[in-house]
Amino acid sequence: MVKLKRIQNKNTILQLLSKSSIFRGKKYRIHFKKGEEDFSYAISVSKHLGNAVKRNREKRWVRSIFYKYRFDINSGANVFIIIKQAGGLYTEAENEIFGFIKENFK
Repeated sequence: MVKLKRIQNKNTILQLLSKSSIFRGKKYRIHFKKGEEDFSYAISVSKHLGNAVKRNREKRWVRSIFYKYRFDINSGANVFIIIKQAGGLYTEAENEIFGFIKENFK
């Protein structure tokens, strides 16, 4: 298990956007770079997706999914998640993010 933490540095996010691998799903676009000590992540949601309640729910879902599957992540990485689409079911979001974890970190 690796420690989960949030990315606080804007330069790290800019590096991820320019020089990283990309996982594209229906609901999320995930920029990631493997090889770090800890698993760090940041979440971005546009204001065009809805009011603050909807945006915060989406971010809560993503954080809880990563926390739920933290034992399946066996290597460090920096991950930047861009939420492209709001709404839908929690299970759809969970399946998409679990697919990303399974494909890239097992």
